[in-house]
Amino acid sequence: MPTVAFGTDQISFEPEQEDSLTEREPADRDRGWNREKFLRALSSAGFDKFLSRGKPLVVVNDAFRPTPTGEVLSQIKKLYPDFKADFIVACGNHPQPEEEEIVEIFGRYQLPSDSRLYFHDSRDIESMVAAGELEGLPLYLNRRLFEYPGVLTIGSVEPHYFAGFTGGRKSLVPGLSDIESNRRNHALAVSEDAQPLRLKHNPVAENLDELLTLVKLPAVFSIQIVPGRNRRILDCFCGDLESSFKEAVDLSEQVYSFQPEKQYDLVIAEMRDPLDRNLYQLQKAIENCAVAVRDG
Repeated sequence: MPTVAFGTDQISFEPEQEDSLTEREPADRDRGWNREKFLRALSSAGFDKFLSRGKPLVVVNDAFRPTPTGEVLSQIKKLYPDFKADFIVACGNHPQPEEEEIVEIFGRYQLPSDSRLYFHDSRDIESMVAAGELEGLPLYLNRRLFEYPGVLTIGSVEPHYFAGFTGGRKSLVPGLSDIESNRRNHALAVSEDAQPLRLKHNPVAENLDELLTLVKLPAVFSIQIVPGRNRRILDCFCGDLESSFKEAVDLSEQVYSFQPEKQYDLVIAEMRDPLDRNLYQLQKAIENCAVAVRDG
C-alpha cells in the first residue's frame, strides 16, 4: 500500500480499483560519494592554495535547505586537520535560526572554540556595505564578506520553483544581501519564465547573475553539493562559484527531474524535511509539480 510522509508519520492510502498509480522518486540510488573522491575534487580545484591565503569566512545555508553542511565540514577537518575558519549563516530574509536549528545545520561538526559564528540579517543595513548598483538601485552585502582573505561557500543544488535551481550565487544573493534587493529579485517570480529547472531567460536567475557581477569579492572557493534523500551526498563540485554551480545543476537535473509520459488528473506531492516547516516553503511542493497536472 502506498504511503506518504506527514510530519514524522506515514499516511497510507489505497487507490480506487479503476485508478492507476505512477510513483516517482529521485534517481539517487546508484550514486555514491566518499572522502577520497572529495579530496581529489578539492585538490584539483586548488583548495590548498585557497587555504594558504589565511583564515576564511565560511558561508553556510540556514536550516531551510537540505544541505549536509556538517558532513562536508567534518570531512574537510579530517583531510585538513589544521583547517580554521569563521562562519556566517546565509539567512536571506529568513529569521535567525534557533539553537536546535544551529545544531541541525552543523550536524556532527563541532564548531571550534576559536571560531566565530555570525548570522545575516537582511534588514540590518548597518551590518552591510554598498557593493554596487543595478539600474540605479543599490545592492548591499554583509560586510563580513570583505573582512577575510577568502570566502568558502558551501551550498546545495536542487530544483527551485522560481529561481530554476538553488545553490551557487544564492549563498551570497539573497543569502547575504539586503531585504530590498531580495524583494526586487523575488518580485520577478511573477514572470511565466520563472520556472523550476530554468536558468536561461529566467528573470530571477538572470537578475542574480547580474547582481553578482557588480561585486568585487576576495577569493571565493565554492563547494556545491547535490544531496539525495536523507541529506546523503551524491556528489559535490568544487572551484569557482560559476563552474561548480553549473556542474551541480547538470547532476541535480538528472536526479530530480523527469519527463512524464502524460499529464495526470491528480498529483500527490510529498514535501519532506526541512521544506515542510512552514507554508511558504511548503508551496514548493505544489509549484515544482504543477506542470504534471492536466489542465482543468
